[in-house]
Amino acid sequence: MHKITKSSIAALQPAEKDIYIWEEALPGFGVRVKPSGRKSYILQYRNEFGRSRRMTLGRTDVITLDQARKIARDNLAKAANGIDPVEDAKSKKSSPTFKGTCQRFMTEHSKKRCKNSTIASYEWLLNKFIMPRLGQKKTIEITRSDIQAFHSSLSETKYNANRSLGLLRTIFNKAEDWEIISQGSNPTVRVRPFPEKQKERFLSPAEISQLLNAIDECQEDQTITWQAASVLRLLLFTGCRLGEICSLSWDQVEFQEKRLRLDDHKTDQDGAKYIPLNTPAATELLKIHALEEKGKFMFPGAGEHGHIINLRKPWLRILIRAELTDVRIHDLRHTFASAAANQGISLQAIGKLLGHASIQSTQRYAKLSNDFVQEQSEKTISYLNI
Repeated sequence: MHKITKSSIAALQPAEKDIYIWEEALPGFGVRVKPSGRKSYILQYRNEFGRSRRMTLGRTDVITLDQARKIARDNLAKAANGIDPVEDAKSKKSSPTFKGTCQRFMTEHSKKRCKNSTIASYEWLLNKFIMPRLGQKKTIEITRSDIQAFHSSLSETKYNANRSLGLLRTIFNKAEDWEIISQGSNPTVRVRPFPEKQKERFLSPAEISQLLNAIDECQEDQTITWQAASVLRLLLFTGCRLGEICSLSWDQVEFQEKRLRLDDHKTDQDGAKYIPLNTPAATELLKIHALEEKGKFMFPGAGEHGHIINLRKPWLRILIRAELTDVRIHDLRHTFASAAANQGISLQAIGKLLGHASIQSTQRYAKLSNDFVQEQSEKTISYLNI
């Protein structure tokens, strides 16, 4: 038949076997009549391997003839580009939901390769932001528009938006590896993160004095515990991260070598890292060591981890006592590194002090104070005899 029409479809009558009529104007497009009388639009084509395939496009009483032709043309175009429409439809039908893909990511990737802190942050982002928005969608159906809309919806919390986008990018990379989605189809590609202003805050010598006095006072009047006070002093004295000090066990303290051995740290894939103990840090550790009760951890806690993990409340009390604002606990590490840079210590040496694996990690901490830069400018002008 040169061209199928509504009247030619209406005239078709069922028989003992399936009846087919084919359209010459659109090769492969036709109508099938079942013995039951059900009429459907169909498409027959050959895939990239030359195998003849047949697919049902829809019932004649559900979609129009024009709609059926459009679907047929779209699928013929897929076949011409090496995509088998039948297999493509099967793949979409069997594709897991994004929730299922995320669960596989956490089980097969994160829990085998990532630190506990990273796993916890992934789980928080997934449960708080990603699952409510994308969890019920099929992984294969999520588009760049979906990712862009999700990212834009978190514009009020740019940090969380960008961390979620980074996690999504990693999950879709694994989905490609697992052949859930085709290679090169990661929908997060070209979705740009929000600009984030780098927080630069380090304490001046006067502020450090205020802070240490406040720690002493708060410990003395029991506004904070001695454990919280010692952790905060050690953070300032060593430049360590909060988690590294909170989780210290006594077998990691090497008094004779005057160093800490950190087995569990941010870059522990490179092995243990060693942090030198200066005099104030060693003195603080000896004070703690002199206590009668000593368990596995230097700062034991009642939670599942066995050591303290959160100093948010003690830190806020200390800031109020010291009359300091906009200072984070992590700024103590920044202060330690910046002080080293202001003394003219090389980035390589600062990296050793902080236990960094690469010089690139150290550069963000080596911010020179305005006073130091001004002093260097004056020295330069003096040298030029101007």
